[in-house]
Amino acid sequence: MNLGKRWLLNLEDYILFIKDTDPTYAYIISRKLAEQGLAVLTVDQTEQVQEQLRESKPIALLLAIDCDQDIRLRWLAQFRREANDILIPVIVVERCPSTTSLTRAFEAGADDYLGKGAPVEELAVRLRHLHSLFRRMQLDELSVLAYEDLRIRLHDRKVYRGEELIKLTPKEYELLVFLVHRVHRVCSREVLLQEVWGYEFNVETNVVDVYIRHLRGKIDRGRSRKLIHTVRGTGYLLE
Repeated sequence: MNLGKRWLLNLEDYILFIKDTDPTYAYIISRKLAEQGLAVLTVDQTEQVQEQLRESKPIALLLAIDCDQDIRLRWLAQFRREANDILIPVIVVERCPSTTSLTRAFEAGADDYLGKGAPVEELAVRLRHLHSLFRRMQLDELSVLAYEDLRIRLHDRKVYRGEELIKLTPKEYELLVFLVHRVHRVCSREVLLQEVWGYEFNVETNVVDVYIRHLRGKIDRGRSRKLIHTVRGTGYLLE
């Protein structure tokens, strides 16, 4: 594998370029993208992609395709099916661009499509845009806790059951987040007192039971599917 110059501050930020049979284009693209501040790592075969992904994750895949090279689009479709947990943008650059080829590329799982004659500056802008878009998607994904039809938006502390916005007090919210993080696991009253209320010792209080009752009234009332359950003599769980 040929490693392009890494000019970015974060050495993990690089484009993985799967080149085609045109070595001149691969050299020019790698050099000009480096001039745009984008490091490029080139590989010769699609089979090398998974090997590289095990080492580090690029910010985007750049897939070069010769005219009517369906085998690479079939690889892309398979990659999307088998690696659907890897959120990474793919741009296809084709030697013979056409509307038909563009359609096939998007159907295979490409996020953008360009002909090889497109200016490198445009390619760099598209790469940066897709990287920014996918980063926002990842942050949004990380900022939501979900179980069945229950969703908790951590960034603004909003809770939904289905499409209904449920208003919780700050402590009810903290209790629900704790339960969702431990879905299917029984949480004793002592653990809840310690982790949610910060009590470091056993105290005689029914505060947990009171808050569970309030929370259950807001989350489960009027719904056939109950999420918050009592485990008699032990505690509570969400399942």
